Amino acid sequence: MNPLSGDSFAKIFSHSVGCLFLLFSVSFAVQKLLSLIRVHFCFYCHYSKRGGSEKMSFMLETVWHMFCSKNFIVSGLKSRSLTHFEFIFVYGVRECSNFILFHVAVQFSQHHFLNKLSFLHCIFLPPLS
Repeated sequence: MNPLSGDSFAKIFSHSVGCLFLLFSVSFAVQKLLSLIRVHFCFYCHYSKRGGSEKMSFMLETVWHMFCSKNFIVSGLKSRSLTHFEFIFVYGVRECSNFILFHVAVQFSQHHFLNKLSFLHCIFLPPLS
């Protein structure tokens, strides 16, 4: 049995990490979709509560607290290759009025297989509570 060469190991390892990021991106995409639905529903409820029928206002009041939270997080993870990672963090308080933005980008020395990996972008909006 021959040991793997450096190039073969790098290709296998980069492919494995790419598959891992693909799984993360699918998970984060589902979380993002559900959170965006929640956020848009909150905005709809907020503006619909101001005018409308009493039955609609009561229904919106009861579901308002289930779908809306005053705190939220937006996180992003970008990967161009094993040599470039980027993380974005946004924290909002008081119904999206205050934000703390934290952005970290780390780039290592480029390698010969840099162009063989695809670009992935993941964002999710989970509630804090």
